[in-house]
Amino acid sequence: MKRLIPVIAALVSLTSCSQAPAPGSAPEEKTLSLSEGQSASLANGGRVTFANVVNESRCAKGVTCVWAGTATARFQLIPSAGSSEVDVLAVLPGGVSKDDIANLLPVDTLGVRLTLVELLPYPEAGKEPGKRRAVLKVLPTR
Repeated sequence: MKRLIPVIAALVSLTSCSQAPAPGSAPEEKTLSLSEGQSASLANGGRVTFANVVNESRCAKGVTCVWAGTATARFQLIPSAGSSEVDVLAVLPGGVSKDDIANLLPVDTLGVRLTLVELLPYPEAGKEPGKRRAVLKVLPTR
């Protein structure tokens, strides 16, 4: 028993000295709200621009549909200074709310994860959407 006490004391002291990860060491997810044509800076030194809506087939308010449809938005991604611009298509499944994270479709490319969370305004029967706004979650992956 006398030999066991120093071993337990050593284990307790080792576990009490363990450090939490340094602040800022884990990648931080950022939520961006961009109008068409608007850009934002990324944590990795890159930029993302909401270029346009490529497809809008979500079931409009006031209409009965057999499926919820989807929306597809095109973003231009410049991963870092001096890099070439790349087009990224992000899909938002219809019938999915911004809080339903499990059913959103992230795109992992060039060191970032882009997830289209919301595309506004939501379509309405007989109305033109006007200028669109995309809500995008961005997470550095490296």
